[in-house]
Parts: sequence; structure tokens; C-alpha cells
Amino acid sequence: MSTSPSRRIRVLVVEPHPVVRRGLVALLNRHSDIEVIGESFDCADAARLTRDLLPDVITIDAGLAARETAATLGAIRASNADAHILLMCTLARETTVETLLGSDIAAYCWKDADDGEIAAAIRRSAD
Repeated sequence: MSTSPSRRIRVLVVEPHPVVRRGLVALLNRHSDIEVIGESFDCADAARLTRDLLPDVITIDAGLAARETAATLGAIRASNADAHILLMCTLARETTVETLLGSDIAAYCWKDADDGEIAAAIRRSAD
């Protein structure tokens, strides 16, 4: 999906920790080309929101994605095949990242990145 300057990237944030989720949403909302259209605390709810809201990019906490089954991640993809999944990681667990990247996840970004880096990862994921 190529975004024009007038088209905002629609993002669904999936994060189990409320304070982290709220912080990420606040940071992303500072970027004029990014619009957070929904928030979720788990993958099952994210599948429903993905179907209902049709986001361009879905950010998913890597720890949450690792605990959820591949079938649940598949349900998210089936809800909106055009959405791109950006995995948000806290620890450098290469095997977890590699396994999840094999689950049709477009890219990953470290949670300790600054908001500009996270926004850039969202933009790359949306293209």
C-alpha cells in the first residue's frame, strides 16, 4: 500500500500492558501521517477489530504473539489480508522473532526505539 501525503496510515495497536499501549498510542498520534484507529490487549480481540476497522498496519507485542497460537495470528491475517503486521519486540530472542516472522509478520521493531523509528517502521510496513 502506497500512502499519499493526504492519506493517513491506519494503525491498530495490540499490546497487553495498558501503560505501554497508551504510551505507544500517544507517541504515534504525534505523527500527522499516522492514525491509531483502535487498541487491543489480546490477539483474539485484535482479529475482531482487524475485521471491523480494516487497519493498514497492526502492531503486536512479540511476547503476546509468542503466547498466542499461530492460528490466532492467522485469524488476524484472514480478517484483513491487506493489513501488515509489525512485531514490537523487547528482548533480542532471535528464535522467537524468526519463528514469528515465518507467521506472515511483515517486520519487527524494538520497543526501545524512539517514536520516530517506530513511526518509520510503520511507514515501511504500510508500503
